[in-house]
Amino acid sequence: MKLDIVEDLEQDSVPDEEPGRDVFTCWVCTSPGLDSSEFYAEMRYCGQEHRELHHPPDHEEPWPFSVREKDSVGRYLVAARDIDKGELIFTEKAIASGPNHTLVENHCLNCLKKMENNYRCSKCAWPVCDEECEIGENHSIECATLAEHKDEIDVELLLEKSVLYWPISALRILLLSKSNPGTWSIIQRMMSHSDEQKNKLAWSQYKVHLVDFIRKTCGLGETFTEAEVEHASGVIDVNSIRLATHGHGVYGMTSIMSHSCLSNTKTIMNEDGSVDVRAVLEIKRGQEITKSYVSSMETTQIRQKRLSSGWYFMCQCIRCLDPLECLSFASALACLKCKEGLILSSDPLDPEAPWYCGDCGERREAGAITKLNNYFLDAIIEATDDCMGLDHLLEKATKMFHPNHYIPTLTRIKLNTAFLKLSARNPNQAETEILMRRKEFLDDIHQYIEAVEPGLTQRRGLSLFERGVCHLQLGRELFDKKKFGKEDFRELLKNVIENLEDCLECLEHFSCGTQLEDVNFKAGAARDDAELWLEQLEHLQELEAVEHQEN
Repeated sequence: MKLDIVEDLEQDSVPDEEPGRDVFTCWVCTSPGLDSSEFYAEMRYCGQEHRELHHPPDHEEPWPFSVREKDSVGRYLVAARDIDKGELIFTEKAIASGPNHTLVENHCLNCLKKMENNYRCSKCAWPVCDEECEIGENHSIECATLAEHKDEIDVELLLEKSVLYWPISALRILLLSKSNPGTWSIIQRMMSHSDEQKNKLAWSQYKVHLVDFIRKTCGLGETFTEAEVEHASGVIDVNSIRLATHGHGVYGMTSIMSHSCLSNTKTIMNEDGSVDVRAVLEIKRGQEITKSYVSSMETTQIRQKRLSSGWYFMCQCIRCLDPLECLSFASALACLKCKEGLILSSDPLDPEAPWYCGDCGERREAGAITKLNNYFLDAIIEATDDCMGLDHLLEKATKMFHPNHYIPTLTRIKLNTAFLKLSARNPNQAETEILMRRKEFLDDIHQYIEAVEPGLTQRRGLSLFERGVCHLQLGRELFDKKKFGKEDFRELLKNVIENLEDCLECLEHFSCGTQLEDVNFKAGAARDDAELWLEQLEHLQELEAVEHQEN
């Protein structure tokens, strides 16, 4: 009965698709589009420099995308031809990079590494690692400006107030723009949401320690208007991506990509600070090329809150519009009244919309759902590595939520880690039992990840690795103890090899400075191990068959 009401409400909440339109200016900046691509006529350029961003001179063809725009999202990328899974869509260097605003300890302005000493630049007295970083490519951008006003800047006081690093990234963008108007035209084209920024509680502090610091303390008030500084700050706030170190960078092409909670790309950070964007799924010609700004593991309500507070928009992707979240059931609750139905939001895009059971019509208020989620999230954090506490929490969570809900899934992730640590603390004790529990957790976690992050994603690759290694270890344990038949073990080995091959494809390309290089090596070793076991097992079966024939 109530299911019909929920479906009606859902249909009413689906917005009409806004048609995209061609971009008649330069695809990447505010200048007129004077020339077009000989490959993709809809791509327009203001000159050779911005043409080469899309069609590098050493490439036979341009990067396989074109740019369109909508009033609701601005510019966005679409596939100019069919793009294969795993294919490189584009690579680019940062327009500018800088330290995170959240840094509260000494970090080098040039390499962004945490400093083990109190070394200061001999010219401007700001933190850098050594003489080499004093003249480094990044710090050289702002060093002369900071040195010129060295007497007006109390570096140690700003560090004590935890605001020392706030103005650096914006200052770099503005100084680079001053020396290269082409850079400023790209920055001007980016969304900044500066008006929304001013509504934040912390804006008064940013006004003092970022806007006024650049214009007044650094003496750049005649060079840059308050609106220009605010725009640069806003561009960093909504367009930058996190670097492998303690910083963030603004990238021209990457900034054009729109968000989707079921994105079709992954961004890989290279050692030189450039990024590669690769397809994790096949992308058909004309299909939008998207990335995910937030964790795909979380519920629609949590994702929407993060997107609204960090990027000032509400996502309307297919997953967010679907109360079942594309059959991931990431936010579905169990109905405690009828014991059969699922309680789903009547309008996933409205954080205040009531929730209903699809079977009996039981109503729950959105605020109560949020409180329930927060209660369990706090309990999961509090439980840390307590196996018994987390086990009890999982038992409660699977009664309150759909088994695939984000909360039970997060609890299983914590439980897997807790059991791993338990095994490390107590080697050779209850190994089989621990592996069997971990197998249960990892199988359920992987099912969830397959729904929310399909394709060649790094998260799916890590899940395939952990699950495959656990299955292999458990299979060998049971086979050695004569509790697993040869044919069953043979099938398990085949599945493990297939999963680890899939894992290696997911992790073939990975960001520098992460654990993925080590995981990639271990996944390859585990696959080789499984192949060796399978070869030995099949050889043993052949020998037994020959022996049987001879007898």
